[in-house]
Amino acid sequence: MEQKTKWTPSTRKKWLHLPAGIMWSGVGIMLVAFAANWLGLVHSWTVLLLILAGLLLAAGIYFFGFSKLASRKVQHIIDIPKNGCVCSPSRNGPVTPSSW
Repeated sequence: MEQKTKWTPSTRKKWLHLPAGIMWSGVGIMLVAFAANWLGLVHSWTVLLLILAGLLLAAGIYFFGFSKLASRKVQHIIDIPKNGCVCSPSRNGPVTPSSW
């Protein structure tokens, strides 16, 4: 009988920031594309009001919520041992919504 070993794609933790940054950049680009499509449907000075409201909301969300989440995730990557898993950098297995 053949012994099966678990294959885990791991890398040095300094490289784990790269896929995380690429993923979040992709999410940001997708959200900007959605906003551009929605604003393309509005034809008047309402666009300026919507952009201003969106920027104010984005600043509030960033300062009061997202920056704390991002700091926790960066610290999580820093706390990983020497080599971490590329697919799921969680110490306890796959990343789940409850681990956010």
